[in-house]
Amino acid sequence: LRDLGETDGVDATLDLFSRWLEQRELLVARLELTMAATRDPGLAHVLAHHRARLLEIVEAIMTATGKEHGAARAETLVASYDGILLSALLRPDPERRDFLARSLELLGAGLAGPSGT
Repeated sequence: LRDLGETDGVDATLDLFSRWLEQRELLVARLELTMAATRDPGLAHVLAHHRARLLEIVEAIMTATGKEHGAARAETLVASYDGILLSALLRPDPERRDFLARSLELLGAGLAGPSGT
């Protein structure tokens, strides 16, 4: 990963989530598969592999931005991202980007922890 500043990390995540919300059907399908995995061990195994990769990426971003990091923080951030995306799906289109920006800034400031340096 390139040398990310905190603002760059929030902006990159905001852009990514905005693109996901523009592809509403795909995002809903991903969330539905996540729910189905609670009842299907085979599906849970497949999704666990992808989630592990996402956790690695989140930890790398936290390292690049100088934030305190670790497996527990990364797992909680990823779970929080799911909740933010789900909540954004329920908002009117014009409100989504502002909601995402506000939520990601709050999450980054509170949960991601202070700079490790």
